[in-house]
Amino acid sequence: MASNSECGPCSRKNVSTSANKYCTDCDDPFCYDCITAHNTFKPFATHHLIDISAIRGAMNMNESKHCPTHLKMELDLYCGDHDVVCCRSCMLEIHQTCKKLADIHAVSKNVKDSTMYDHFVRDLGILVDNADKFLKDRESVVEIIKKDKVSNLHAVAKFKSDILDRINELELKIKTDIESEYNKNRNKVENEKEKLSRIKEFTSNLESRLTFVTQHGSDNQIFLFVNVMKNELSSKQNILQEFTSSFETPESTFEESLTLLKSLESIGTVSTKLNLCVARYNKAVYPEIQAPVVSSKPKLVKYAEATAEIKKIEREDIHISSILCTKDNRLLLCNWKGKELLVCNDRGQYLHRCRLSGNPWDITSIPDSNTAVVTLRNANTLEFVDTGLEHIKASKYISICEPCYGVAASIEKIFVGGNGKVLEINNKGRRVNTLKVGSGMLHYLYIDANYRRLYCSDTPSDKIYCINLDGTAIFCIDNLVVAPVDMTTDFHRNVYVVGLGSHDVHRLAADGQTRELLLDEKDEIFKPYAITFNIDYSKLVLSNNAGTELIFFYCK
Repeated sequence: MASNSECGPCSRKNVSTSANKYCTDCDDPFCYDCITAHNTFKPFATHHLIDISAIRGAMNMNESKHCPTHLKMELDLYCGDHDVVCCRSCMLEIHQTCKKLADIHAVSKNVKDSTMYDHFVRDLGILVDNADKFLKDRESVVEIIKKDKVSNLHAVAKFKSDILDRINELELKIKTDIESEYNKNRNKVENEKEKLSRIKEFTSNLESRLTFVTQHGSDNQIFLFVNVMKNELSSKQNILQEFTSSFETPESTFEESLTLLKSLESIGTVSTKLNLCVARYNKAVYPEIQAPVVSSKPKLVKYAEATAEIKKIEREDIHISSILCTKDNRLLLCNWKGKELLVCNDRGQYLHRCRLSGNPWDITSIPDSNTAVVTLRNANTLEFVDTGLEHIKASKYISICEPCYGVAASIEKIFVGGNGKVLEINNKGRRVNTLKVGSGMLHYLYIDANYRRLYCSDTPSDKIYCINLDGTAIFCIDNLVVAPVDMTTDFHRNVYVVGLGSHDVHRLAADGQTRELLLDEKDEIFKPYAITFNIDYSKLVLSNNAGTELIFFYCK
């Protein structure tokens, strides 16, 4: 095969031509002339082409292409009944009666937007985080063992001073015992660290391969890679979970011999108390999903107990304009009529309040952190809140110097809704960009679970905008609800839109085309404002009656 810098077809004709493109399906570099010829053939129309500069190292996007059972056959089918990719031979041998067989090219379309891909990325991230956490735990245990050693040696030295020179010989023995115990414990923990390092090496390698395939591979290749590697990922998760479940923290202690001065046979013993490992394996909180699907309409059942419980905190000066569910399943309620967040659990039990420097309007959380961001609409200010504390507290705030209503956040940026625009704020509080969106005030913003799409409610214009994070438009809806306000997404990334003026809640598919009415006045919906799900999507929470009450629904 020609090198990646030379055109493959030309090289095979003994002609040296620089390659400009690379076909990941043909696994061949092409010059401009050859790629033109390549693209004229109908069978090659779906092939994935990338710039030659993207090819690096030994990354191979076709490593998952062939069936592990029938090595000469390509994996070109997907069985939805068994949630596996398979080849034509597998179909004849195993999947003849399966009803959900589909061509791989059909089901892999837009795979990077699918729940399956999203979960694979999250599961990999969870495995990486767990491996890092347990490595740090073992490193801290090594320090504990070292401190125990020092402490024990000091205890021995102190006891030695009480019995003078008569215990020199016994002192040497007990030091040997301590050293032996230390080495035993140290060796045990180092062996655990070595095994964890191998898992960490696997995760780093898998991350690199996934990033490369995601950036440069076709949907087909990404889909195949994820499906082939997910079993190995699951195996590593099980290995790590089983391995770390038996972790113990040795705690050695020197015990003085009370009969030493009389017997002089021993000055004490060294023992180790094994405490349970403080670190715990974190699992994903979402249920398993197989093929990318459009979910059916949920059955919403009013949760009367929680609805009644939250009424206990209702006052005349309450207006719940936005709701955020934290990682520990607490609900933060923006009280627009008071300078505070009201905190309750997902059963509607009021916990406490968090004082703010202004009246809150909208709230969001910064991903992978314990930080929430609140817009103080009247003060043109963003205020940050620490949600990781038992008693949630506000921290710093930054001035925007112009009207700010809706707010959403990715890992690196905060997006603030203004009048016909979205302001991009970096982590240092500096404005880095302004996106033109609509013409009215963007009262609410929402970022989807993959942090790729930003939804904007232009309440005065009755419009909902969906844009990429670079500001390019995806779709706009202007005939769904009257005065759209808050939005959220469910487990399947469907979008829920609250209609303040139409007294209803609608659900959209991710493409904005499929729409359905979920709740309206028949469900006692009147002037709703805010909406969110709890952490496991089992409950839907809605601010109703002009923000003066909360309604809880079970999702079945």
